[in-house]
Amino acid sequence: FAFEASPLIMPFVEKCAHELSAGRPLPTPPFAGSGSSKELIKMSSNCTGPQLSHNLTAGEAKRARRESLSKRRACAIHAAQASLFRMTPSEGLHAGIVPKRISVARQCRRLARDSFVFVPAAAGAHSGTMTVWGSTNDLILGGLTSMKSPRRPSQTVPVVDIVTWLLESFTEEDTVILKMDVEGAEHDIIPKLLTQNATRVVDALLWECHKPKALPSCKDLSSALVKAGVRVMQEPYDFDQWSLDFSPLRQPCAHQQVEQRSLIKRVNGSLALDECKRLCNATSHCGSIVHRSRDGICELRRTSQCKLREGRCVVCLGRRVCNQPCMFVRSSMLRHGRAKR
Repeated sequence: FAFEASPLIMPFVEKCAHELSAGRPLPTPPFAGSGSSKELIKMSSNCTGPQLSHNLTAGEAKRARRESLSKRRACAIHAAQASLFRMTPSEGLHAGIVPKRISVARQCRRLARDSFVFVPAAAGAHSGTMTVWGSTNDLILGGLTSMKSPRRPSQTVPVVDIVTWLLESFTEEDTVILKMDVEGAEHDIIPKLLTQNATRVVDALLWECHKPKALPSCKDLSSALVKAGVRVMQEPYDFDQWSLDFSPLRQPCAHQQVEQRSLIKRVNGSLALDECKRLCNATSHCGSIVHRSRDGICELRRTSQCKLREGRCVVCLGRRVCNQPCMFVRSSMLRHGRAKR
């Protein structure tokens, strides 16, 4: 899954996801890309800058280096101008398709090859929208920023609560590698990842940490992640010195099967109706909730509902999503650790 907030970059990322899903190599980018300003400066090393004299004071040498880097960056921007101006947003990549795209992570599909899904939205700590600032030049200078910049054009983009999405879409049985370069939003996402114990579903984090003032340091956040059991690698990445043992690909319906097991442990024979509804809503992302009708047929309902019958909370996960038989939780069977199917 790839999240991107910039409408100008979205069409290319969509194309990348399509080609990779088809088993083909990545398409050629519209211009030479860079992962950060440091990479851009390194890529533009062939641009001529002012020669440093050995007789400069420390202050003069610092200013000269700054001028050299500024000229090299300007050179790289100038070389990419023609390609930058050809980039246009796509009308088909709008906020309305975001819910459908992110829901793919919760589907039970056995695929012949790897699948890649592009989500045209920013990753954040809360769902909704946000205003971002940036020009076409910023496409090679780190991308859009949420920091207000009156001299740059602004636009509103959708935001996905990445922490909630991770918790609702994956389990500890899955292998989840999170790569994050969100221009400062990590200072909202990582604390929420820790406080909501979402680190239990994240095996590794590859990130670029920015350092705004009055916020926890990158070192503190990284230490907290490692303590929570997450493998952490910070940009620039040295993959030769880092490895991860991958667990087998998840089986179809792994998330729903785990929910069934946890549901059996929680439900008892004396639940109030409100608690019954709460448990029912907690499993609504697995599909529709069904109940046993009078003739013993398992009916499928479009809305999430629970039935309180004879003091028992009757909950069933729909066959349509999980291809599992209906499960009715009864207090007598809970005592023996069994559930009637």
